[in-house]
Amino acid sequence: MSVFEFEGHTLDLKQGRLRNGANDVTLRPKSLALLTYFVTNPGRVISKDELIAAVWPNVVVSDDSLSQCLKDIRGTLGPGAEGLIRTVPRRGYLLDEAKLSVCADDRGAVQPARTAHKPSLAVLPFTNMSGDPEQEFFADGMTADLITDLSKASGLSVIARNSVFTYKGRAVDISDVATRFGVSHIVEGSVRKSGQRVRINAQLVAAQGGTPVWAERYDRDLSDIFSVQDDITHSIVDALKVHLLAQESEAIRKISTTSSAAYEFYLRGRHYLSLYSLKAYDAAHRLFIKAIELDPGYARAYAGASDCCAFRCMWNADVSIEKALELSAQATDLDPQLPEAHAARGWALAVAARYQEAIGSFKRAIALDPMSFEAHHLCGHTFALQGRYADAVRHFERAIAIAPDDFQPYGLLSHQYWALGRQADSVAMERLCLDRVERELELRPDNQRALCFGAFSLAILGDGARAREWAERALWLDADDTQVLYNVASVCALLGDQARALELLERCLPGKHPQMLVWVRHDRDFAALHDNPRFLALVGPSK
Repeated sequence: MSVFEFEGHTLDLKQGRLRNGANDVTLRPKSLALLTYFVTNPGRVISKDELIAAVWPNVVVSDDSLSQCLKDIRGTLGPGAEGLIRTVPRRGYLLDEAKLSVCADDRGAVQPARTAHKPSLAVLPFTNMSGDPEQEFFADGMTADLITDLSKASGLSVIARNSVFTYKGRAVDISDVATRFGVSHIVEGSVRKSGQRVRINAQLVAAQGGTPVWAERYDRDLSDIFSVQDDITHSIVDALKVHLLAQESEAIRKISTTSSAAYEFYLRGRHYLSLYSLKAYDAAHRLFIKAIELDPGYARAYAGASDCCAFRCMWNADVSIEKALELSAQATDLDPQLPEAHAARGWALAVAARYQEAIGSFKRAIALDPMSFEAHHLCGHTFALQGRYADAVRHFERAIAIAPDDFQPYGLLSHQYWALGRQADSVAMERLCLDRVERELELRPDNQRALCFGAFSLAILGDGARAREWAERALWLDADDTQVLYNVASVCALLGDQARALELLERCLPGKHPQMLVWVRHDRDFAALHDNPRFLALVGPSK
């Protein structure tokens, strides 16, 4: 399909011509390229970064260039096209799919553009109605698994978990969420768990008008939780008239464990693993191991336990990487088609400095699930450990595309850009990182990892006073966590407080895994310390 019609205009991609009726309309080349990108990606929110990368590849430009092209397009199309390209605050831009038609054949027969695109949806975090904050993990786990199962349908476009969970605990307006994510439908629901009984309410809502398309309530024993998840997934797919391939239906119906008790321990472990603190890693590991004891064939629990060991090993040389390697191997043996098993294997191999094997495992995980945030994120880390910054960039950029609301890949991508001499891009990433951190801290003010990333961004952006304040807040939350000590040391180094940076490094680095020292040597934050005898005594000379 190469001819698009909208608000009295026709864009012919083959000829590169924009017309208003029978008359040619002149647009500057970059403005025409931008308009082309919009009409070939209708109905979804497109970030500024994506637009700039598409229209100005391999060129550093400011937001002003994008703004000028948008002004050019809107001015050229005139008042009749008002609302065709909408600004979505803090997210980007969206071309209204309802205003676009596609000439689908040589006779010029026009069809609505939406017929060429698959249904899209966002699954909002299910509300915990149990009256017990300790049950939050169960509602969150149900939501995450529903997203995973729906994502297995190639006929559906599903927003990633990391993005939709920014709405956790917030009152939402369906139309606002739909506009933000550029989706046609929203899934929302609630979970009430009491003992071995669970009540789940779920509904599928059309974004336009907020009309319910499907809704159901389930009152079941906890042992039936897997059949409930399967029913919800297939009901949503059926309601959207999406055809499932045989292998997709089989993948959705496949369950990782038959033990509801093991599943509960696994969900609790996954919750703690997502907190990214050393104490949380310890708790998560114990929970995953308990799940394995209840079901020795539970591949996902082995993968989770392996991740815990690998992260703990990075920050504590007393933890053996061999255990992570053993657990990840068991995960892949038990379920060779499980993406998270191969991602866990990749990370264990990376911490063991077996880089080539690690990359192979990450490639396998990504082949099984191209939308795996964890696989791309950890693969980026692995390339960064080797100083392969261009390769790291590719995976961190993909992680951002999958989960544009997660602050971590922005900060990590900034490091890679800086190492490649792309300072302007690095600073731009820090601004985006800070924006995501501020959103996260609105919901979870005690997220010490977010405070550390935000403090670093503030230091780069020149707000030293607030950077110091946020860094100290992170230390107040856990002054014994070596991850916090390290991150605050990097902030101090950036702010020119070398004595404080060295003091914190001396507290967190002795006895740490050799791979942690590799990371420190590649960390731009400590460039000013590279000739300092105290620093060299800690990490050794650069290799």
